[in-house]
Amino acid sequence: AVHLWSRITRRSSCGPAEPCPPCDLGTLSRWKTASGNSLHKTLDTTERLAYHNELLTAFEEAANALAALDNQRVRLAMLAAVSQAAQTSLDLAIDLQKAGINDFLSILMAQRSLFNADFDHSTANTRLLVESVALYKALAGAWPQHP
Repeated sequence: AVHLWSRITRRSSCGPAEPCPPCDLGTLSRWKTASGNSLHKTLDTTERLAYHNELLTAFEEAANALAALDNQRVRLAMLAAVSQAAQTSLDLAIDLQKAGINDFLSILMAQRSLFNADFDHSTANTRLLVESVALYKALAGAWPQHP
């Protein structure tokens, strides 16, 4: 996440003292002025510091969400390989049982392993979707509130 954070801050820096957001981050939209004046002219020091802190928090949330999403994608790929290996194990257990080398218990154990691997893969896929939503929220702000 550290290398990602430095890439984000490097890309979003407009000058030595004033970062500019690459997009409207939702929570920062209230800081925009209706007259179009620059932030330095309309905001006092406290408001500028609050703006910068909020901006840094938004970038940190986005970087954390990107890192979590990337980690979850790697985990999902690994669990897909585990599920495929469990399927191969079940196929071999069935073949060995048909040949009379193994008993039926080995098939049941291979099925249990396959079901556990499939369950873990499904859970990881759900977690990937949750991480995607967290990334969207970090980039675009909160969902609109409807009364």
